[in-house]
Amino acid sequence: MTKCKSYIVIVYLSLLVAACGDGGGDTVKPDDKTTSPIVSANPPSGATDVPVDAVITATFREDMDSSTVNNTTFTLHYNPPVSGTVTYDKITRIATFIPDSLLALATTYTATITTGAKNSSGTPLASSHSWSFTITPTFSLIALSLPVTGQTSSYAAGDDGAIQSGVVWPSPRFTDHGDGTITDELTGLMWLKDGACLGYQEWNFGSFREVDSLNYDPQGRGCQDYTGRYTDWRLPNVNELESLVHAGRSNTATWLNSVGFTGVQALDYWSSTTNVHNPGQAWSVNMWTGFVDPDDKGGARHIIAVRGTSTGPARVWKTGQVTSYRPGDDGDLQKGERWPALRLTTAYDTDLLTGLVWMHRANTPTQVPCTGGRKTWQEALDYVACLNAQGYGGASNWRLPNRKELYSLIDRSQMNTPLPAGYGYQDVMLERYWTSTTYAYDRGEAWLVSMRYAWADPAAKTSTAYVWPVRDLP
Repeated sequence: MTKCKSYIVIVYLSLLVAACGDGGGDTVKPDDKTTSPIVSANPPSGATDVPVDAVITATFREDMDSSTVNNTTFTLHYNPPVSGTVTYDKITRIATFIPDSLLALATTYTATITTGAKNSSGTPLASSHSWSFTITPTFSLIALSLPVTGQTSSYAAGDDGAIQSGVVWPSPRFTDHGDGTITDELTGLMWLKDGACLGYQEWNFGSFREVDSLNYDPQGRGCQDYTGRYTDWRLPNVNELESLVHAGRSNTATWLNSVGFTGVQALDYWSSTTNVHNPGQAWSVNMWTGFVDPDDKGGARHIIAVRGTSTGPARVWKTGQVTSYRPGDDGDLQKGERWPALRLTTAYDTDLLTGLVWMHRANTPTQVPCTGGRKTWQEALDYVACLNAQGYGGASNWRLPNRKELYSLIDRSQMNTPLPAGYGYQDVMLERYWTSTTYAYDRGEAWLVSMRYAWADPAAKTSTAYVWPVRDLP
């Protein structure tokens, strides 16, 4: 099922009224006798219908020294202060504050421009300026639409190939720019076309060094057809790299090389994401099998470069990793779609990033007459079918999650259990969970995701694992 809307409103709560500051609390009221240094602000003071992904802007009355308009002089807070990126446009005189994460529901925030900001002549502002606004007090869902896995063959009723949940891939999926670069129209990310030219490198220095060399000495790398002059290539994080996997093909590398890439190896490729279970390891993705697992950073793996921001119909989300282990890694750059401040809400058992509803108890509980416990792959599908027949939770659209859906829950900053902090679901087992996606290389196996180690790998369909049913919102 393709999700067509980015914003889905689940249920309205009573509106809250945000009071404009009167000089008390966190709001500073400028001296009435002093002309405000700000011509306009957005969201405006007192606004009560502000979305959680709001970007805060302030238009200055005079030209400003851009070096003084920064995270110190332009702040956003309630308690504690909100981290974010501040920029200033000299032409429009607009300062922009982009929060690092989505803002919290039904919360009043205060933005402040301090007197540390100076005009182009070096004169500090005569007074600070603050204004407050409230995030929309509705239970709003900003849904990031996950893509289909690519699997179209069905091997059992209710499996991935039968349901094909997610955003359909564009056709063609990739655009070759004729300069040695290729854009994935599904995610909006631009990739180096040649998947072999940066070589086989260890993680700590070799991988990052080779990507950096592409930025400052592009012709020296000898990448096939590369004539571009981009200077912002980077090592992809594990979610960006995994986005290239085609679950319907037995060899993703062969498929990639048939749709525009060249030289992609049917081997492991490094991501920029460290394995928090063992920081001496980093996550890699195998471009033959699609395995997502960690390897020792001292070992050599292939690398491919990526650039840009994911803006496609199926945007790639942040991994959750915020600790940096070296410059340019995942924790340093934190690329991807921002997570909501509260990602998993047990009030509706909903992931506010993807809009997916997960069963509250994650240990395959018995719901008479649906017998719980560890299941084979077919038994997992049968268990979900039984839940639907009984109308469990008032719904009949439960399904066994596909590889993309179950994988989307993983938070690469967490271990034992690798779910976003404050998840609140009960009985999450430190075991592997079935997906509905068959392993294309061996149809007797299906994909699983570990809720202990965050691996994604296959196992024989006759083996047993836990089941965590999922469904779309009504």
